[in-house]
Amino acid sequence: MPFHHKPSKRLLEQLIEKGLICRKDCPHNLKYVDQSLLHLNKQAAIQSHFRQQYEEAIQTCNQVLAAAPDYRDCWGDPREFRATAYASLGEYEKAVTDFSYLIDQAGPAPSPNAGKGLSWILFNRARCYLHLDQCQSALQDLGTAMTYAPNQDYHYFCRAKVYEKLGQQRLADMDMEQARLLHNDND
Repeated sequence: MPFHHKPSKRLLEQLIEKGLICRKDCPHNLKYVDQSLLHLNKQAAIQSHFRQQYEEAIQTCNQVLAAAPDYRDCWGDPREFRATAYASLGEYEKAVTDFSYLIDQAGPAPSPNAGKGLSWILFNRARCYLHLDQCQSALQDLGTAMTYAPNQDYHYFCRAKVYEKLGQQRLADMDMEQARLLHNDND
């Protein structure tokens, strides 16, 4: 997907400094520059996230989304990284907003492969709902996630935590046992 915005001079200088483009190429390769810039920023966000530099990851994702709101690459949508960074910082409402956007983009009946990715996003949003004491929303997301990926131990573990919070210890124990069984099967 070509992008039709012009990158800032500072960002062009960063690409030149990294050796990805040369100064004389800038006027002729703006689409390439735009795509390279977005990819570099997305990679920087991923690296910041894995180094647990969540504020930096959020800032970099915001830059990518400001430049190209519909940007996606092989790593997915920058909102997913931003949402997990928000959750890691305890900013659960912001994380829920980004996870909800991603879920809405998936549509009502995603393909089986997309459904597996969607189950991960639903699981993460359910964890945020759990922290926000929105247990019914968490249960709904976990139930949907389990339809897309029924053998994930972490779904059952999280749902056990929701049931514990609701005071439903019998259901929590059942899910915890299922999580243990699935975890042992995956080893």
